[in-house]
Amino acid sequence: MRAGLAGLAIIHAVDREAYYAFDLACPVEPAPWSQLQISGLELHCPQCGSRFEVLSGSGRPLSGPARAPLRSYRVQRVPGQDKLLISN
Repeated sequence: MRAGLAGLAIIHAVDREAYYAFDLACPVEPAPWSQLQISGLELHCPQCGSRFEVLSGSGRPLSGPARAPLRSYRVQRVPGQDKLLISN
């Protein structure tokens, strides 16, 4: 099973029962050379310095050279189980 170009970040929204999944590959840097890291409530690229919003599910860039949002994946909770189904 392949999980994104550089792995996935799975985010659970705090204000509602929603989950978001984002590729950890920076849209600016060539994958997989740079993997995004968690910094507070954001994801950031240690190479280019771009920071991304993830709590609302948008993955939009907040600062740095990135102009495109993070690649996102659909997340569904499997009814009656403690499992998530992640797909593109």
